[in-house]
Amino acid sequence: MRIWGYVLIFLNAASAGAFVYFAMSVMKARSEWQYALLKQELTNRGLPIDPTPPEDAPYDLDNDSIPFRFQYDGAKELRQINKEKLKKLIPAGGDVLGTKEAVASQTDEVKRVEKIVFAALDGLKGTDKQQRQMILLLNLARGKAERSGVYALLRDLKIEKRRDAARREMAYLGRSAPQTSALFALAAVGDTHLAYGPNIPPADKQLRIRAGRKALITWAFSEVPYVAPDALPPTIPPPPTDVPAGPEVNADRDALLEALKALQIEVDADMPDAAKVEDGKKRVLGLLEGDTKLKSDTAAILIPFIAEIATNLLNTEKDVADAKVKLVELLQLRSISEAEKEAMTAIADVMVPPAPTGEQTEATLADKNIDVVATKLLRTYFEEALAKPSTDKLADDFAKARIELSMLKPVRDPGEQRRSIAHLLYHMDAHLGPNVDSRSMWYKAFIAPELGKEGVPEPAADGKFKMRSADEDLLKNRSSWHLRVAAIVGLENYVPTVEAQASELSKMVQRLQDDLVKEQGYFESEYQAVVLQALFLAGQVDIRQAEILEQKLLLDTHKNQVAIRTGERNALKTDLDNAAATAKTALEKLAVRVDELFAITKELGEAQDALLGLELRLRDLEFSRKDKK
Repeated sequence: MRIWGYVLIFLNAASAGAFVYFAMSVMKARSEWQYALLKQELTNRGLPIDPTPPEDAPYDLDNDSIPFRFQYDGAKELRQINKEKLKKLIPAGGDVLGTKEAVASQTDEVKRVEKIVFAALDGLKGTDKQQRQMILLLNLARGKAERSGVYALLRDLKIEKRRDAARREMAYLGRSAPQTSALFALAAVGDTHLAYGPNIPPADKQLRIRAGRKALITWAFSEVPYVAPDALPPTIPPPPTDVPAGPEVNADRDALLEALKALQIEVDADMPDAAKVEDGKKRVLGLLEGDTKLKSDTAAILIPFIAEIATNLLNTEKDVADAKVKLVELLQLRSISEAEKEAMTAIADVMVPPAPTGEQTEATLADKNIDVVATKLLRTYFEEALAKPSTDKLADDFAKARIELSMLKPVRDPGEQRRSIAHLLYHMDAHLGPNVDSRSMWYKAFIAPELGKEGVPEPAADGKFKMRSADEDLLKNRSSWHLRVAAIVGLENYVPTVEAQASELSKMVQRLQDDLVKEQGYFESEYQAVVLQALFLAGQVDIRQAEILEQKLLLDTHKNQVAIRTGERNALKTDLDNAAATAKTALEKLAVRVDELFAITKELGEAQDALLGLELRLRDLEFSRKDKK
């Protein structure tokens, strides 16, 4: 009995050991399976958007772990994760933008990259800083228009021949269609501002003022869809119905359009009647009250702006300043972040420059405002990535949904923040493609078009265009960085971002090809006209050359005649000089003879006087003799 007891004890111990061994094997397999599943889910979905709030941190959190709320299929919600394990899941990302520290959310990653980017910008000055701002803004720009705005701001605005066009193209820096429309109006106000400068001809001044008025009333018409939105947006299909669709009726829109058209007639006149313009302003404001009151929530906000701006005749510098103030106020109302508000204000100061103060000059003030615009626009992308989605759900009713979409603040889709973060992180080094020749050509043509000047990269020894050292460092770490970006945002957001970029580039290539075909047509047409003009001018040149030859022969003949006449004149002059010398000698001799004659005449006179005296004496003697007889 005692032996069987030991046997049973041994069997129980062996069973317990086997149980523990198999349990640990199962737990290890389960842990590896959960880790593989977590890795797969993180690869697909990326890190959580927001970090775990301190109040939601697990109570049993140790020093080697960080809060990490992540729910994935087939497992319960993960509340924390080991730092070393998270580091293995998320690649470091290289030496430029990467880090070896554990990052538990996409928001934390955006904030970390933001500090690196702006710290690098703060260490730059002048041309280096401006080119780095241009590269980053071009990388982050969505579409051709926004890129045109960046080029206008940071490249063309300082070129005198492009300055006027650049001031208008800066409107494309608007973050939405209404902002772009307002910036176009602001650019026209800037052109009007120039009309009040020194030495402006009256005709040019009136032309600029009238163009400014036209731009303001045109802007007012662009606001109509936001003041009186249609009940059904084009992007939302109408519910199925058997009733044929009739013409859409929008009484609010029609009333506003009618008021603006009547106002446009007065504003477009050469000499607007101020009283009639004021009546038009009251008519527009009257749409906020009584039976004609507009129904949308945005009408009460936008109608006063329309009434003030559209009726501004820009007749004085104060009117120009007032128009600028109202447009900037509206731009700020439509901004979704503080950086965007500051950027819109700085753009307005570039388009309509304020007077310099203190020791500032117009050039230094412009440079300062351009730097502010570029910096704040870049900051806007980070703030957009950090902005929270809209909490209110769109109404199911189409009409109400359309009105909600037309509000001043855009509705932010829950997935938009993920897309914004993916766009931001992916495009930090988008200018560094694999094709060296294309990259060099882009760098040379758009970033640094003039070689040899201060701050412009020189060609390398191998003939390739030499990049900035910062770009070379980014290029070396490009693969590492994108491995990290893909892990941070997840393939679900990384792949669409890549596809969107590829689609945009493909569209750009197609647009470029279309533009090239159009430009080729324009060029060929202009070239043929130039050829015909050149042939005509060549004929005119031949005629003029024949005339020149004829005139040259005539000139040679005249020169010969002049030479002959000059010789004759010189001979006559010699004869004249000789005759003058002979005459002078003769005159001198004559003067001597005259003097001699004068002396003889004098002597003769004296002799005559003596003779007369003798004659008188003889008579006296004769009469005395007679008397004596």
